[in-house]
Amino acid sequence: MAEKRAKKGNSKPRGKKKTQSAYRGEIPSVPEGTAKPRPAGDSRLPKSANSVPKSPPSKSNYRTENAHARKPQKKPKTPKSDKLQNAKKPAVPVNPHSSRAVKKAMNVRNFNLPKRRRRVGNYILYYLMAGVVIIVVFVVLANTLLFNCSSIESEGFERYTAEEIVAASGIKTGENLLHIDAAKAEENIISSLAYIDMAKVTKKYPTRIIITVTEAEKWFCVYQDGVTAAVSRNGKILEHSAADGLVTVRGFEAESIEVGVRLKSVIDVKNNAPAEIMTAAEKAGLTKITEIDLTDRFDIKILYDNRITLEIGNITDIESKLTVGAAIIKEEISPTEEVTILLTNPEVVAVRNNNIGENPQPIAPPSETAEATDEPSSETASVEASNTE
Repeated sequence: MAEKRAKKGNSKPRGKKKTQSAYRGEIPSVPEGTAKPRPAGDSRLPKSANSVPKSPPSKSNYRTENAHARKPQKKPKTPKSDKLQNAKKPAVPVNPHSSRAVKKAMNVRNFNLPKRRRRVGNYILYYLMAGVVIIVVFVVLANTLLFNCSSIESEGFERYTAEEIVAASGIKTGENLLHIDAAKAEENIISSLAYIDMAKVTKKYPTRIIITVTEAEKWFCVYQDGVTAAVSRNGKILEHSAADGLVTVRGFEAESIEVGVRLKSVIDVKNNAPAEIMTAAEKAGLTKITEIDLTDRFDIKILYDNRITLEIGNITDIESKLTVGAAIIKEEISPTEEVTILLTNPEVVAVRNNNIGENPQPIAPPSETAEATDEPSSETASVEASNTE
């Protein structure tokens, strides 16, 4: 190595290593009388590893050169990037067992700088503002340009035309579907058209409306103040006309019998009484009821086929009462007989002949009697005998 450096710098090869004091720029002290003559060209100043060998100093400038050599030399400042690179690159491979001591000796510092954080909060605010703007624009468009009604369809009608139903609803083409009140349109149709019992307005986005109606049918009549009003199954008054074979209800005490309004009684208990009686009669098979008298709500009377009167008392347990009455009419009463059947208690039934006016005769319910035979029972025979007399 010394020969290579000498050739490179065109200087003589180095000799032995200098002492520690020589590197510091100090002249080693030599006891008196032991100093040996120095060879020519040998200087007391230390030679740095990278310096080029100089010519031997003369006696005249020895002190000045020696004085400059003793001053501490300032190292040139290296840029920060070079320090980082030098710190990251180990100069000499180090034994892993002595890496801790080497790091402590070299005072190696970690120059890894913290990563720069991204500002996420600002972007979230931008996203929120953009979302709000989009929602506002959509709401404005939906209430002005989008969802405008272009067609109105009607179905389920026979008595009225499609134009009459649409006109009664109050809906017009060009209106925004978001601003149309479907419930109000349904009420307008039912109140304006007497024979429309039910109406359903459906919005088909983006631009269609479908109106489905159910026409009413006459179910029974209410007679009050000399006026007979036909009533539908939903309790709507359809028209003022004759009974025409319908069941006539008397003593209902309706608040109003105007066409198009709902039937309602002054006494709340009577509101559902006609519908309950009619439904129970249909289940029991009593198809020839001609009149229902609700004057006394605790003594309701039903006229069947204009010759048989069913006294059922109050409306409680109406289905079982009419079922027992239908069985007695079918099995015990002749086709021409005029009688009154007491059905206040369906377990204890009595029959009274209207022509004779005698005390009513008790009859066991059909569920407790034996199976019906072609021969008439003894009780029926006694009733027929009294009729012949």
